[in-house]
Amino acid sequence: MKNITQPDIVEVLKRSQDATARGINCIQIGKIEKISDNQTCEVVLQIRRRVPDPAQGEKVIDMPLLVDCPYVVLGGGKSYIDMPIQVGDYCLVLFNDWNMDLFWKEETVGEPLNNRKHSLSDGIALVGISPETQARTMDGDKVRIIGKSGDGGDLKAAARLDDEVKSTMQDDNKMWSWVSSVNAALQTLATTPISTTVATPAGPGTGLAPPLLASMASFFANPTNKPDDLTGKITSASEEVEIG
Repeated sequence: MKNITQPDIVEVLKRSQDATARGINCIQIGKIEKISDNQTCEVVLQIRRRVPDPAQGEKVIDMPLLVDCPYVVLGGGKSYIDMPIQVGDYCLVLFNDWNMDLFWKEETVGEPLNNRKHSLSDGIALVGISPETQARTMDGDKVRIIGKSGDGGDLKAAARLDDEVKSTMQDDNKMWSWVSSVNAALQTLATTPISTTVATPAGPGTGLAPPLLASMASFFANPTNKPDDLTGKITSASEEVEIG
């Protein structure tokens, strides 16, 4: 009769703990695969996992794609910071303790819809982590906001103290038309005798020639010759904004 080896209780408990631990997801590193308009994304987890296999004992498999994964937007009240998250960005995926569908879909407080815990279906993406090969340059002294948006690298930045303000006729036609008109009036003034003898209540006196005076008064009194509140446009600003 074949001897039956009695199972070692310590080994049994260890295998049971390992099996339980494999089913618990806490925090993992992922890469953004797709971004949706409803503040969710698809994430590829950056690890592979060993699973039991009848033929080989164990095999290595890719983790399933995380879909409809909400991503964190820093904000409070009606204010928030809109970061241009892009496909290929790395993120931390935080797995909720319980099923979070009730909160996400209905913003409701209640019992979880089922008993799943630390499931791949309840991940939340926090974008911002980078590998050492893509480490960012950190100032260590100031708060800085740095960024470009758009595939073409169009600069979308805030203007701040000491920034250059550039304006061209193409960008700001009304402002430059006004500047040209004022310049023409000044040129006329520069080539016209400044004083002449004019009649005053007290008798002959000196002052601006009436035709020139009337022309300048008419020019500045015309609303179309003056820039309004919308005139002026910043066409160059800092790519980097420092606070502090």
